[in-house]
Amino acid sequence: MNTQLKKLALGLIASASLVSYAHADTTQPVNLDPVGATMNLSGSFTNILSAAGAFTDDYIFQAAPAATPGLLQFLASAGTSVTFNNVSLSYFGSDPIPLDSSSLTASSINAIMLNAGSGLYDLQISGVAQNAGANYFGVITENFDGTSVPVTPVPEPDAWALLLAGLVGLGAVLRHRRAT
Repeated sequence: MNTQLKKLALGLIASASLVSYAHADTTQPVNLDPVGATMNLSGSFTNILSAAGAFTDDYIFQAAPAATPGLLQFLASAGTSVTFNNVSLSYFGSDPIPLDSSSLTASSINAIMLNAGSGLYDLQISGVAQNAGANYFGVITENFDGTSVPVTPVPEPDAWALLLAGLVGLGAVLRHRRAT
């Protein structure tokens, strides 16, 4: 009986240590490349989180030198099992810079900084991953004409599965109504 209690206690301790394990925060460079024949630049990022728990990831990018300051736009979409809770922008190694516009929900980020000068920037995104393998992706754009670049979101596979399940359920209800 005493041996069983020891095994149970060791099992609980091992389980607790796995639950409290947090995702290793990452720092990734993002290259901004020309978009078509315009002077606008764009770069994308993605992250597949290695463990459940809180995360804070940094994306480092270089804003291009230009005669006039550009508009920086940051878009991110949470994949399965990710919840965003903060976004900030700073010159690399300094305090955060206020964003001119920011929309942060649990599943998306849309932030804009007007009159951004050239320099090395750090975009920091934090949130919580419910499980290992959770993911999110995003785009950083730099515009020199002061307008935001339209970015079409790509539905995740689980969104398609949910839509299909809803349509099948709706079909079943309609078929059941017809039968009665």
